[in-house]
Amino acid sequence: MKTLSKLLDGKRICRACFAHHAAVPCFGCGAVREPATRDAEGRPLCPNCMIRQPDNLEECVGCGRRKPVANRLPDGPRCQNCRPRITAECGICGRTALCDMSRATGQPWCDRCQQRWVDCSGCGTVAQARSGTWEAPLCAKCTNLDPDFWGRCPVCTTTWQLSTRPCQRCVLDQQVRDLLGDASGRLRP
Repeated sequence: MKTLSKLLDGKRICRACFAHHAAVPCFGCGAVREPATRDAEGRPLCPNCMIRQPDNLEECVGCGRRKPVANRLPDGPRCQNCRPRITAECGICGRTALCDMSRATGQPWCDRCQQRWVDCSGCGTVAQARSGTWEAPLCAKCTNLDPDFWGRCPVCTTTWQLSTRPCQRCVLDQQVRDLLGDASGRLRP
């Protein structure tokens, strides 16, 4: 069952159908997707091109290059390559590995747990693990109930996440459409 959260021509439709209806070629890369934003001239930009726009890049204090911001620290913004990492015991799986510090929990968080999709032990939804334990993982909503704490995926706007990049579901959906779709982005039968 999908929530019919959007309105089109006076009828309720799901978010995916609305995105499909609103899909147009991105001015930056040509991918047929729902625009995340428009540039100064009003041309549509997909989420990937949006974050690469010069206005959305900042100078990294680690390497000095203008890149999308991965972390904001007291000394300034850091890109994905310069974000601080430590070797520590992961707060979820307990394994000693190279970790980032989770902004949601303040605990070390290994790469394996950052990529792990689970059935949340709190609400039962399938989502990325954000806290809890290996045996009883929790999704973003169960980790921190404050919706203002989390960012949203710019494509589906339903995935709660720390970044403003497209969520993994939307990235995979676009890859499938690019591989199996025709020039308009529709999937062939």
